[in-house]
Amino acid sequence: MSTRNGLHEMALFLVAAAAGIYGLGEGLAGFFEPGHGDVAWLAVAAVALVVLARQMARVEDRWPRRTTSPRTHAASGQPADPTEGAPTVRPNRPTTHHVSG
Repeated sequence: MSTRNGLHEMALFLVAAAAGIYGLGEGLAGFFEPGHGDVAWLAVAAVALVVLARQMARVEDRWPRRTTSPRTHAASGQPADPTEGAPTVRPNRPTTHHVSG
């Protein structure tokens, strides 16, 4: 995804989220305060929700998927990684500072 497409996606998200929140506020106000809201705003909120849901579904497909999860192996009783839990061995490196005690 290019930067330009990313900015368009972010702008679409912000506009849809703002329209949905405003639409819910105005639409629900008609139920609780007669004469103060318009139920048609609920349609605006519904359209915004659909736009956000489609955008989320598209982004989810781009995440890499695991073929197996560590929990799957743990459930079978076999460790997912044979080195799991083993201490990490690092090569000895000379230190440049000395601790005086």
